[in-house]
Amino acid sequence: MKKTINGYLFNRIEKMGNEEYNHIGCEGEDDSFSNFLASFVPKIGARRKVKFTVETLDPTKPKANNGGELKAVETDIKNCRKCPEFNIKSPYISLAGQGNPDARLMFVAQSPCELCAVRQKVFYKGSGEIFDMCLREINEKRSSVFITNVCKCHTPNNRPNNKAEIDNCRHFLEKEIEIINPKIIIALGKQAKDWFGITDWNKFEDWQGRVVYALAHPAFIMRNPGMKGEYFKAWDALKKQ
Repeated sequence: MKKTINGYLFNRIEKMGNEEYNHIGCEGEDDSFSNFLASFVPKIGARRKVKFTVETLDPTKPKANNGGELKAVETDIKNCRKCPEFNIKSPYISLAGQGNPDARLMFVAQSPCELCAVRQKVFYKGSGEIFDMCLREINEKRSSVFITNVCKCHTPNNRPNNKAEIDNCRHFLEKEIEIINPKIIIALGKQAKDWFGITDWNKFEDWQGRVVYALAHPAFIMRNPGMKGEYFKAWDALKKQ
């Protein structure tokens, strides 16, 4: 095992195989999860009790003309019936990307967890709260970035998407990328990393003339709290220069 941050994260994630670390904690609000979040307080410099919340977005108020194009993509996603039993009734329904249509940073994860699909909010609760902390670390917020998934529908038991499901959703993600035209695309988790064909973690790579940066999914450090310092450090590369 390499003794670098990149190598450690890569090997730990690969070793987990198909285990769904991507959605760990998306629905959790128990004491152990609250204690885990509290462990981040010294890192962000807080000296008082902190209530962690998830900033929500209003997708009905696009910030640019291409917001209309994103709305059209969302409609196409809602009308898609390519995958059997998906996108018909809750919770196996679709969730399009959300955020700023003029975003500098575009985050791509695997697929919505059940709570995200039901609430129709990307990164809702659990790992979403970790995600919000990471955004604050790089001086960003949800209203300044765009967040989406490789696959748009929640899967039973948060299982990994199969090749057919990934292929059926491919054109939706490609269209979102074309519309947003971000400066940097951040692949969160192994499935997103594989979608872009990225070879290394925490390293800027080229994908079809665009810059892609692969990071472990925020839920990864919920099982590896000792890695939170290194994980925050990996996000530092995304700070606006």
